Amino acid sequence: MIEKNTVLILGAGASMPYGFPSGKQLISEIYHLKANIADPLIRACNNEDNTAKSFFRELVMADPPSIDTYLSQHPKYLKIGKGSIAQVISSHEKEDSLYHIIKYPKNYTKDTRWYHLLFELIHENILDGGLIPLSIITFNYDRSLEKFIYNKLKYMYDKTNEEIKLFFKYFKIIHVYGKIGTLPELKDNNDEYIRYYDNAIITEENLIKASNQISLIYDKNPINIIKKEIEKVIVNANNIYFMGFGYHQDNCDILMIDKYAPKDAVIKGTTYELTELEVHRIQKFASRIEFFEVDCKDFMRNSAMFDDEGEEIDPYNRFPEIPITDPLNGIRNKYRP
Repeated sequence: MIEKNTVLILGAGASMPYGFPSGKQLISEIYHLKANIADPLIRACNNEDNTAKSFFRELVMADPPSIDTYLSQHPKYLKIGKGSIAQVISSHEKEDSLYHIIKYPKNYTKDTRWYHLLFELIHENILDGGLIPLSIITFNYDRSLEKFIYNKLKYMYDKTNEEIKLFFKYFKIIHVYGKIGTLPELKDNNDEYIRYYDNAIITEENLIKASNQISLIYDKNPINIIKKEIEKVIVNANNIYFMGFGYHQDNCDILMIDKYAPKDAVIKGTTYELTELEVHRIQKFASRIEFFEVDCKDFMRNSAMFDDEGEEIDPYNRFPEIPITDPLNGIRNKYRP
C-alpha cells in the first residue's frame, strides 16, 4: 500500500520490458524506415522525397542522444520526425507483452516486466476505495501502463468503463512529450485521436493525428503547460523514484527536482547498465538522487524503496558519490557481472 505522496518518473528503460525501444534503438528504427520511403509516412508528413532522405541521412550522422534532442535542434524535420516516432512506437504495441504470466520472448535473457508489482502496491489502496497518493511522470510515448491498469481494473475488479475513467481522472499519468493517442476505453470529448492498443499498420490519416499528439522540447507552449503540471506534482512529493530513466540533462531541466522537490523528500533512481563515470557526470546536475544499479523490476521488488518505516534495507550496490579521477575506472562498474 502506498501511504505517502509518491511520484514515479519513467524513462525508456521502464517500457523496454514490454517490447518498446530504448532512446538509441528508437533512432535506429526510425533510420530504417527509409527503406519504405514511399509509405504513408512521407505523404502524411507532407515532405518531399529529398527532404525525407536528408532527414534519415542526417539523423544517423548526427548520432544524437535522443530523437527529442535532435528535433529540438532541427525544427525543419519536426513533422517527419514526429511521424516517424508515431510509426515506430505504434508498431511495438502488443497486448500479450503486458502480462508477466505469458512466457517472455526467447531473445530476452531476463523477464524484467514490473507493472504487476506496481499494481500489487496499490492493490490495498483500491480496495480501501480512497485516493491513491501516486502520480506518474513518463517521458515515453506508449500507453502500455494505462492499458495494463485498465485491464487489471476491468478483469480483476469488474470495474465498469465509467468507474475506470473516474479512477484515471485522479490517478495522474503525465506524458511529458505526449503519447500516440488516447485508448478508446478512456476517451472523453476533448480527445483528438483515439487509437486501440495494437501494432496494426497505421494509416496515413491516423499517422497525422498520432504525430499531432506528440510534443517535444521545441514545442514551447505544450511543454510549458506540462511543466506546470509537473511542478504541482513534485512540490507535494514525499518520495520521488526515477525508473528506467536516462538522466539526459534536457529532461532533468524540465523536472527541476532540485528547485521543486521538498528538502526532506526521498529521491532514488535506477542506473541499470550505466557506468560509474556516467553516474558521476549525472550527479553534477542531479545531486539529490540516490542511485541504485538495478533494473525496474528489482527496484520494485525491494519493499524498502517504498517503505520508509523502520530500518532501511539495502541489498543493492550504490554508486560511490566521489569524483572518479581515472576514466578507466568508469568503463564498467566492478559489481556488474
